[in-house]
Amino acid sequence: MPPSRFRSVVPVSVDGIVLRILCKNTAECYQTWGNLAGYLVEALCGLRVQVQYAMPEAEKLDTVHRLDFFRAFSDVELWEVLRLAKWQRLAAATTLIQEADIGSSFFILAKGGVEVRKQKKLLGVLKPAGMFRRDGLSR
Repeated sequence: MPPSRFRSVVPVSVDGIVLRILCKNTAECYQTWGNLAGYLVEALCGLRVQVQYAMPEAEKLDTVHRLDFFRAFSDVELWEVLRLAKWQRLAAATTLIQEADIGSSFFILAKGGVEVRKQKKLLGVLKPAGMFRRDGLSR
């Protein structure tokens, strides 16, 4: 039975999620916690979020080792960076930051490229190891 049948405050959009969690066939259940979290946010907030990218730790370490910015870091320091970092794999054409955004996020591009635009005019393209912050400063 869907939860909304018993509690009217439960959004109908959550019914399918709860029923899928309770499914006896594991192949039909959510395969990761991140996947479940994404659907819950979508159901409750009306938007789909990119969940943390599940890359093996050794691959993350190898990735940051190859970036110029981290060349002088010891393995201990790199492991601390990895512990604190949130890794995401984003689809092409995903907007990371908009001109009016205010925040204190710090990004390091490990793979791919990022277009930097101001009022829709292309200012440049960041390549892997390019760093940028939400306050508009970059390196």
